[in-house]
Formats: sequence, C-alpha cells, structure tokens
Amino acid sequence: MSEYILLKDTDLYDSVECKGMATQASRGRHFKVVGQQKITSATADEGVERPGPVQIRLCEDNYDAWLARLDDPSVCNSTTSPYERSSLSEEEVFVRMPLVLKNVEEAARKENVYMWGGTLGPDLDCSGLTQWAFAAAGVWIPRDAYQQRDFATPIEVSEARCGDLLFFGDTTKVDHVAMVTEQATLDSPHVGYTHSSGVTFGRNGVGKDLLVETEDPVGAHYARRFLSVGRIVKSVTDEYFTLAERDCSECQAKNHSDT
Repeated sequence: MSEYILLKDTDLYDSVECKGMATQASRGRHFKVVGQQKITSATADEGVERPGPVQIRLCEDNYDAWLARLDDPSVCNSTTSPYERSSLSEEEVFVRMPLVLKNVEEAARKENVYMWGGTLGPDLDCSGLTQWAFAAAGVWIPRDAYQQRDFATPIEVSEARCGDLLFFGDTTKVDHVAMVTEQATLDSPHVGYTHSSGVTFGRNGVGKDLLVETEDPVGAHYARRFLSVGRIVKSVTDEYFTLAERDCSECQAKNHSDT
C-alpha cells in the first residue's frame, strides 16, 4: 500500500461528500489510501471519469477519514520513507508531561471557539485538544474520546494528577474528554480540568471547570456526566492498533447480530 506525506495542514472529512469535517492533519503527517471514489464530470467532458475523494488512514493514529483530492501536488506527495512509529515507556511519557500541560495552557490562553474536528488550533474539539497537546510533546494517542478512554490506564478519581484524562458521557458511550490541570488538595478538594466544549452545554472553546456540581451550569452539566479517569502511560504502537481493530470488528459483528 503506497504511503503519502502531507505538504500542508489539511482538513479531512467524515464522508465521501467531503462536507462534514472529521479531523485535521498537520503538515508532515503520513497516510495510506484505503479507497478512492471516481467522479463523472457533468461539464463539457461529460461522461469522463476523474479522480474523486479518497479514503485515507493516517499512520500516526490509524484514523480513517476522507481527503478531497489526492492528485493535488500542493497537498501531498508519495513518499519512499515510511512512517516509523516509536514506542514510549511510562517514564518517557511522564517526562513529557510538563510540555503536554504547557500546550493545554497555551491553547486556553489563545482566542478560540469550539470546532468539531479541530485538532490543529486555535479552534479545537475536546479530543482534538488532548490529542494535539500530547502529539506536540511527542506522544501520540488515539483521536476520539472513546478511543482515548480505551487507550488510557484506568485510575481512581482520588488518584488523579495533572495530565490525566477525564471522560464524560452516558451509559452507552463516551462523548467528551478533558485534561486534569489542577489536582485536588485539602484546601481545594475538587479536581480542576481544562477542556474544549461546545456552545449548547459548554463554553464554546477551551476553558476550565471543576469536577463538582455547583451553580455554574457548565461545570454542573459535566459533573453529572462524569464517567471515569484515565492515565496515559504509553504512546500508540502497532500492537495497540492490531488489538483495536480486532475489538472493533467484534463490536461491529455483535451490533449487526443484535439489529
């Protein structure tokens, strides 16, 4: 399977129509083509097929999305130097944690709004913020909130320290993630966290909240939906992707049989 490298920051989409953004990928990221859509021209060359959107898989986090054009030389080029994934130990991740936290603090200081699919900044979504903060420190974690929950090592909320991830949702799914940026103490007994939240229930961008129900509607909303805490103790590896793909296949099979 041929491998390509992005030559500029690029928006990627959630379907072949290339209308709804799924994620963003920075210049220098690698990807492979999963499938390509042909488009029949409706202009003077009616009936002539031309290359259309391509479904790609980003090499760093194995994330699938749609790229509008593969044949645009300003966007990407094929590469003969394949992406090499590095495996980081818990100690190596821990050493990078101050930079991860610095990245989150910088994101909070910049003028921004919540953007679904945003992973490059200043406008980010919730899991885009956490993935970007780790990636900018040299630690790759999965893209989506539920993937990050499965990837992180579960811990008790009483053990939460700065850099740990908080997961939110309901009994059926994880749909929000935040990063602990203030540990609970005797003087301040509630965990503080930074996250990118939307317009309806959040702050329309990167902001800070406490993990406790108060009169503040945003903090109270997420406190009610809190599920668990996880700690990042490694970077993504080939072994992780193999297990994730197996689990995904089993989940899809089960869902299909239940319908």
